[in-house]
Amino acid sequence: MVSLFYDARLRLIDCVRLRIQDVNFEYREILVRDGKGQKDRKKSAAQKADIS
Repeated sequence: MVSLFYDARLRLIDCVRLRIQDVNFEYREILVRDGKGQKDRKKSAAQKADIS
């Protein structure tokens, strides 16, 4: 789990707010809600990160 956050370059608060429905396993994307600047953004997970 830690390697996923590191590879996706997520902030600690982004990790705390992460919900299971924010992770798209098919496209290897993570939706970060209300991040820095109160904006939503998509982050892609690295191929070496195991998100399954």
